[in-house]
Amino acid sequence: TTLDNPFPSGLLGAPGRDPSYQQILLGGNANAVLQNEENGATYQWNFAVQRQLPKGIALEVAYAGLHGSHLPVTYGINQVPTAYLKQASTDPNCVGPTSDLKTKCFLTVNVANPFYGKVSQGTLQNPTVTQNQLLRPYPQYGGISNTGSYQGVSNYSALQMKVEKRFPKGGVLLASYSFSKLMSNVESLTTWLDSTGSAGFQNLEDLSREYSLSSFDARKRLVVSYVYSLPIGHNQRFLANASGFVDKLVSGYGFNGVTTFQGGYPLPLTMSQNNI
Repeated sequence: TTLDNPFPSGLLGAPGRDPSYQQILLGGNANAVLQNEENGATYQWNFAVQRQLPKGIALEVAYAGLHGSHLPVTYGINQVPTAYLKQASTDPNCVGPTSDLKTKCFLTVNVANPFYGKVSQGTLQNPTVTQNQLLRPYPQYGGISNTGSYQGVSNYSALQMKVEKRFPKGGVLLASYSFSKLMSNVESLTTWLDSTGSAGFQNLEDLSREYSLSSFDARKRLVVSYVYSLPIGHNQRFLANASGFVDKLVSGYGFNGVTTFQGGYPLPLTMSQNNI
């Protein structure tokens, strides 16, 4: 394949309504988009009080809030229903060494595969399959990711304070402090791109129980920025009588910077997701 002829065999047309398209996906992983999903929305509000104080000091205290609803969530929708998992938790045959579970537990025992001969990939291409595969909502597939589910929610509240001091002969000192809390059951739209430290979902059938501290929650944060002109040169505190070349050489200097103090993020505990 070369740049002057990138498609020597021609272009493959879209499968469209070709029945073989469904056949190609059977037994493998798929991606689903659900119908009639709500649009995502965010609501923001804030309230602030400002006060000018003596000696060039300004103080501001504010409250800021944000609520996100119907946020997009990507998660699997082909998990064994909770009812079967609860049944397994009370079944003595489903407790014990892994070797015993494969022959005794109704979830992991091998049974005849009704899709044998119809599927050419994954575990469903074999004569037998574990029972848990057939108990899934869509047993003819492996994992199914739902990228069109708008069930996410987030809530952010923060107390924000700012103190600013301006110096008469140049320079400013600004300190900003926030005490906040961020709760959510979704971390990022592009989980494959953003490293959020998410612990994953414990129960894919009940995302409301995933509502907890976000991995982005920074409870306390203090940022101090400063710009100060050094009092050196003509009519300044030091070398006030300097002029000409000397004044240009020693005047106009200053220093500035930004210093940040922040508490740590929540520590997520993770484990491999069990899709049985």
